[in-house]
Amino acid sequence: MMEINSRALCRTVVLAMIALFHLAEPFSRNDLTPACDSMMPGHGFQPQSSLPPFQLVANRDADGKYTVTLSTLDGTKFEGFFIQARNQNNAQVGAFQDVGPSARIIGCPPGSAVQHDGKRKKTQVSARWDPQTYHGPVQFRATVVKSYKTFWINLNNDQVVP
Repeated sequence: MMEINSRALCRTVVLAMIALFHLAEPFSRNDLTPACDSMMPGHGFQPQSSLPPFQLVANRDADGKYTVTLSTLDGTKFEGFFIQARNQNNAQVGAFQDVGPSARIIGCPPGSAVQHDGKRKKTQVSARWDPQTYHGPVQFRATVVKSYKTFWINLNNDQVVP
């Protein structure tokens, strides 16, 4: 009788460990589409109210697309990020393409946002954004995650790109 209880306990422990491993999957691999409107990463903490040590810059390229770069101002490394382009009505517009190895394109609608892929610490990321059929002013916005509890939301580029 004792052996049966030991096996049952072993099975229960193994199943619990599998369930915990699945729940503990790094947020860095999860899709941030629920944050598409709020820019909140869903960590259960409030964003920082201090000025972020990061900047978001968008430069128009010769082909009419934009290179959007998120970088540190003081060497502070970040684990995660989320970048979107929004028009004057706060709607997500255009589509990202050509992201590096530490990023991936997600749907907010499809292609309109880029987020981190993995928890590698970084000081800069860039992505190319295509306005597609959109014409008009656009502002790029970012959420930057220094650590799970430390993040800033709605970091905007200084210029509205016409």
